[in-house]
Amino acid sequence: MRRIATLAIVLAICATLTACGSSATTLDPASKAARARALIVRTALAQKSVHWTQTEYGEGFYLDVSSDVNTDSGVERMAGTLLLSRFVLQIRFVDRALYAKGNAASLRAFLDLSRAQAKRFRWKWISIPKGYADPYRPGYDDLVEGRLTEGLTLPSIVRRVAPQGKLKLGTRTSHEGRRLVVLSNAGRVLRLQAAATGKPLPVAASGTTGWFAGWFAWHFSKWNEPVHVQAPASSTPIATVRGS
Repeated sequence: MRRIATLAIVLAICATLTACGSSATTLDPASKAARARALIVRTALAQKSVHWTQTEYGEGFYLDVSSDVNTDSGVERMAGTLLLSRFVLQIRFVDRALYAKGNAASLRAFLDLSRAQAKRFRWKWISIPKGYADPYRPGYDDLVEGRLTEGLTLPSIVRRVAPQGKLKLGTRTSHEGRRLVVLSNAGRVLRLQAAATGKPLPVAASGTTGWFAGWFAWHFSKWNEPVHVQAPASSTPIATVRGS
């Protein structure tokens, strides 16, 4: 019975795609999974906003993140521990500029500030404008395209949680009785769950990471609720902070 239900949901997804053809039985499982991924990604990218949370932990490492993003901006609240150091960081990404505020440990870890700089500018907004470069420490491109803004826009979080490579498609029922499509890649390094009925929007994702033998989990909610991001009323450019 479970295999019949799984097949029915797979066929329902396939039927929504114009490229599926008249007979789903002629498609191999990898093709079905790839087309399901394309449908999930396309549907998610067509939305205006989403709220997502992340929990990640590993050896000597723990992280909690809560974020609200739209198509080109977002806010994020991050708290965790790394090798017994506690860090708290707030981030805003708006008009292609990045703003960060947090405790001294987070400023040292994420913005590569010195101990004295981090102590002086803790809990103050620091701005990283588009085009900022530093020959010795991370510049705008390193921070915006890398560790700080990954997931701070709707397209970037969708790309982040969509499995790639050799894919496997299945289904499961959540604790609330909700039927979900499950899309995973080889080795189940990343496992994405999306609604099996209605819009196939991401509901959750989980997987493993090589960093500190880590494990992570995301949850998605509040699709299309208004998200308005504003730059802080005042901030200090990172060039000024690093030059102090």
